[in-house]
Amino acid sequence: MRIKHRGTFALAGGLALAIALIPTSPASADTSQATGQAARVTLLGGSLVTSGTVSASHSGDGSGPDIQSQNPALSVLGASSPITAGLLMQRARANADGTSAACAGLVGTGGSIVIGADGTCTVNTGGSKATIDLGVLALRANAIVAECRADSSGNVTSSVRILGLEAKALLVWLSVPVDSAPNSGLNLLGLLNVTTHATSTPNGAGSIRATALDVGAIAGVLLGVDIGTVTCGANAIAPDSPAIPPAGIPIAAGMVAAVLTPLMIMRRRRPALQRNSSGA
Repeated sequence: MRIKHRGTFALAGGLALAIALIPTSPASADTSQATGQAARVTLLGGSLVTSGTVSASHSGDGSGPDIQSQNPALSVLGASSPITAGLLMQRARANADGTSAACAGLVGTGGSIVIGADGTCTVNTGGSKATIDLGVLALRANAIVAECRADSSGNVTSSVRILGLEAKALLVWLSVPVDSAPNSGLNLLGLLNVTTHATSTPNGAGSIRATALDVGAIAGVLLGVDIGTVTCGANAIAPDSPAIPPAGIPIAAGMVAAVLTPLMIMRRRRPALQRNSSGA
């Protein structure tokens, strides 16, 4: 009997192995994450007040995108905030396909920031400029915005838009040229250290953090202002998981054999029963 049904058990084992190799996780089940923060004020190196942070994340469960969006009022930064005019905006989007995007920053009154389905951020400037008054010097701009994008293959990008930046010195507003390359710096009258497009990798490879404008008064020791900080990634590809774990293949094979054996026996007996029936 063992030899007779050896083929049955071989077939059962093959079927069980085939079932085990069928993936149960869809290829699009990739995780994604992103955050956006419009503004943060620091004092003596420590965080003094922020606009809060929006966080979007997706587990790749097939549901729609996670979109988080806020327009915090300037009042959240307190009455002594150096940001005296403009609109704070922070957006984050995480998609089921393992992509994520964020944009955040400060725009002039009447402006807006819109994040599209493909992660692209559109900046619309308003009629008046946003203003940052640091006492020793003041800055104003139509828009100060950072954006980032990431996917589950480890690709990340970031960019900043600082439009119409001006500095006020001796009651005169002067245009300030902006270098949008990552980690570009300039010093204004020896009073302000400014870094544009400050970048880092907070979550390791496949992640990016970008700040549109990092301003430090008196070398950043006394007062600092970060405008438009976003993070994207690291996003991950969810590996396909087998329908049956390897350790369960022998058990699955036994179950398949238990079903196939009676069927194979009946199949072999059927010709004999047909012969007996026709002989009768």
